[in-house]
Amino acid sequence: STAVHAKGAGPSSATTGHIGLRGGSARAGEPPPPPGKGEGRQGAMPPASKVIVDGVKGGSDSFGNVYESTAEMWQKELGKANPTSKKGWYGKAVHYWDGVDATVDGVLGGFGHVSGVDLKESQEFLTSLKNDGHLKLSEESRAVDCGAGIGRITEGLLCKMFSKVDLVEPVVKLLKQGEDKLKGMPTVGDFHYVGLQDFTPEKGMYDVIWVQ
Repeated sequence: STAVHAKGAGPSSATTGHIGLRGGSARAGEPPPPPGKGEGRQGAMPPASKVIVDGVKGGSDSFGNVYESTAEMWQKELGKANPTSKKGWYGKAVHYWDGVDATVDGVLGGFGHVSGVDLKESQEFLTSLKNDGHLKLSEESRAVDCGAGIGRITEGLLCKMFSKVDLVEPVVKLLKQGEDKLKGMPTVGDFHYVGLQDFTPEKGMYDVIWVQ
């Protein structure tokens, strides 16, 4: 899934994949368990909650836990363990991604052949935002690639559309691969070896915040 925030744009200009609710896995980097193996429950998953929170339906995760909001889900998930430990939410994610190859095929889970199509359609999406007036860029436009990995999106998309692109990624070996390849390119900015939970950019610094 992809989440894009364009500075000054309304809700209609953003696309966001679901996180955690209504069947999304509650554990980073892990597939959902098979039916009947839920956490504290047996049998098929219960139907999704009918609760409406801020105009959005609540729902259940792949373990059968029902939540009224994403905030409630995150509070429970992050409270299971120190988030940065190997058993915590962020620690498990870093551990998973540290185990994949620092290649396009590795970061795409063996589906490296779809990279070209993905980049093409992502460029069409950003172009449509510009053409519709939702995204207005100056000559000094700046974007940030969040969860940048090896810089696949930075190199293949964002550097072609923005004056400067920064990269944020907590897995050292992935971003190091990207830095070795991209450092020195005139459109590449800063490399931030940090997780998004610890990344706080200056207000208004970026025209587009890209999360994929």
